[in-house]
Amino acid sequence: MIPLMKLRIARPALVVDINRVKGLNYMNMEDGSLKIGALVRIAQLERTKFPSQYDILRAASRQVADPQVRNMGTVGGNAAHGDPGNDLPAVFISLKSKYVVKSKRGTREIPAKDFYKGPFTTELRPDEVLVEVNVPHWDGYSGGTYLKFERRTGDYAIAAVAVQLTVDDDNRVTRAGVAFTNAGPTPLPAEEIEESIIDKRGLENLLTSAKNAFDKMKVNPVSDLRGPDWYKRDVMRVLLLRGIKTVYERLVR
Repeated sequence: MIPLMKLRIARPALVVDINRVKGLNYMNMEDGSLKIGALVRIAQLERTKFPSQYDILRAASRQVADPQVRNMGTVGGNAAHGDPGNDLPAVFISLKSKYVVKSKRGTREIPAKDFYKGPFTTELRPDEVLVEVNVPHWDGYSGGTYLKFERRTGDYAIAAVAVQLTVDDDNRVTRAGVAFTNAGPTPLPAEEIEESIIDKRGLENLLTSAKNAFDKMKVNPVSDLRGPDWYKRDVMRVLLLRGIKTVYERLVR
């Protein structure tokens, strides 16, 4: 909101600070899911020792902006803002998370992948607030990473990818989550890539399948001061393959 106000894009008649609202700063494992309150600071994610299957949360949170921003910025704010350059939305999409939103009319859950409609435009209605991120259970042979390419530390990503995998006892991928940051007007779910690597085993098979799926995807990053669209697309491909390699090699036994 503050950046939008600085740019004169948003001119709210009233700004409400919810930092002192009780009951929104928590992280709990409940019914197999990780529930993260909207007022959890990004720095709290960075410091928390999650079970290994949720390592992607720490990997991403430590790359958000700078320590000052991480100490003040909240999980709910980063998720709800709708900035395609924010880091956490792609992570929550890759984890198959749902956002819990509330209003006087009641509560509803919105899959993270369906939440973003355009730059700074989301499914939130004017009377709703995001109160929780619900991350579903990923079993013990799961893990992920967030790879970000930026001009300098703390900058918005030129491109970034979130990769989350589950493998079975035969080192076959049984579940996958992939999403990109700054790949267009919204965080980009990559379901085509996920489908291409499920039931595959062996690193070369995974990388070949993922590359072919990526090349067929409609990926339209915006040319800007950080680089032309073709360059960003090439960076996305490299980060994708590197991310899959990093996670798969960590999980195989």
